[in-house]
Formats: sequence, C-alpha cells, structure tokens
Amino acid sequence: MVINDPRPCDRRLIAVNRRHFLGACTSLCGFAALGGCGGSDEPAITPAPAPSTSQQLTLRSASLPKVAIAASTQRCMEWCWAACAETIVRAYGANVLSATGALVGQEYFALKLFGGIVCQAANPPMMALAMTDYYQSTTGMLLQIRATSVLQNPLPAAVNPIAINLIRTDRPFSVEIVRNGETSGHFLVVYGIDWWEDVNGNLVGIRGLRVADPFPLVAYAALGIPPPPTYLDASIYQSYSFVGMVWVI
Repeated sequence: MVINDPRPCDRRLIAVNRRHFLGACTSLCGFAALGGCGGSDEPAITPAPAPSTSQQLTLRSASLPKVAIAASTQRCMEWCWAACAETIVRAYGANVLSATGALVGQEYFALKLFGGIVCQAANPPMMALAMTDYYQSTTGMLLQIRATSVLQNPLPAAVNPIAINLIRTDRPFSVEIVRNGETSGHFLVVYGIDWWEDVNGNLVGIRGLRVADPFPLVAYAALGIPPPPTYLDASIYQSYSFVGMVWVI
C-alpha cells in the first residue's frame, strides 16, 4: 500500500488544532504520567557518565539535527508512538503527505493498527508493525521499510552498538520511557548520541541520547506536569526507565 495515497486518511482525518488539543489535555484524566502514550511493557540504551577506568577514554558524538527540527508533533493525546513513527519514516524518504500537503502518517498508522483513526496507545512491537510497509518515496520511487523492536527493562546493553550505528548512518530511532511508578510510557525520537571509546576504538558505554519529544511543551504546561529531558543521560533513571526501542532494519 502506498502511504501517500490520501484517500484512506482524508476521508476520516482527525483535525486537532492547538485549542482542541489543549482542551483534550485538561479533560483526559488518564493522561497521568506521560500522556498514556505507549504500552506498559516495553531496548536498552544505557546512558552513563564516563566509566570508572584507568583507560584513556574518548568521547564520540553523532547527531542528526535536521531530524530534530522536522520532528512531528503528535496529533492526539495517545499518538506519541505514531508521531515518532511518522518522523522516522519521513527521515528515510517516505512521503506521508496528503494531496493538500498535510501530514497524514499518524492517521495512517492508527488506521492500519486499529481499523480506524482512533486516539489509541501502542507499544514498540505495534509501532514497528505500523511502520513496516511499502511507501512511495518523496522522489516517486517505491520504498520498503521494515522496522523491529526490543522490549525489556532495562534495555540490554547489546543494543548500544546498534544505536550508535543507526545515528552514525543517518537513521533516527525511537525509545519508550516510563516514569518510575507508572505503567504508561512515552515515545521519543532519538536524533543524537554520545558514547565513550577506549584507545582501540571499542565502545565502553553510552553517555547520553539527544531526543525530540512529540508532545508540545504548551500541553505539558496545561497539564501541569514536567516534560522529560531532551538529553537522556544517567540522571534520567532518577525519574524514568527505558522500556523499549524501535528502529528500521
């Protein structure tokens, strides 16, 4: 199915402007911790300070600032996963615009998973399933995207090299975090990563992740809850846990 065919989404497109979105923010009591966005059972990126070692370590960095600038804002309370999916597939060159130029990826993903454009949460495997598809690229070519996910808390250290390689090869990915004591998660797009290497170029640890949040700051203010940090280092574990990761393979 070609995603930029606007017909399935245009017929049922949910238009949510800022005023309506904030109205939803104040009326949905279920958005307790992070908007009820995402599943409750979600790889493991392990942000960390410089490891304690006698070795000489070098801090390396890779970043995709254009992804952060172009990151999508979620168009309903529960669509942080869909907004992150939309951002990622767009970064791969998928055309998720309707005939009028409006973004419709989030609506397309909801329709694909739930059979209708409903404001509903998803977990990392569901997000990966929604992203996996054939798309028409922005250049008119047919594009196949296949996504995968990891569910574990904490995320296994084995995904750290994967995360670094993704950003170094211009491929953003998504992580799901859950506020400690809560069961509902929130998806963020990772567009930058800092890591430590030893003198032989071996990965020693992840220092932190740069992330774009699909939930508007004005909506956090309306709800009276603090937004998660935009740089996820070791200090994030004081308030949140990593429970999932989604990336394109």
